[in-house]
Amino acid sequence: MMIICDIWGGERSQEFLARYVRQDDEALDLAKFELEAGYLVTLRRDEEFTQVLEFDHRATNKPN
Repeated sequence: MMIICDIWGGERSQEFLARYVRQDDEALDLAKFELEAGYLVTLRRDEEFTQVLEFDHRATNKPN
């Protein structure tokens, strides 16, 4: 099952910055990394996985 990880943050406000789609364990590792970096993370399980595009609008993108 896939988990959609939405990353929020920013200097001026809580902007929607990035979205990743990962398997359970990898999504939890990613969420932990982003939380430690000071970002807000929301996770949701996608049981009927549809085509969700990943993106990252931060200045320096992390490797997928």
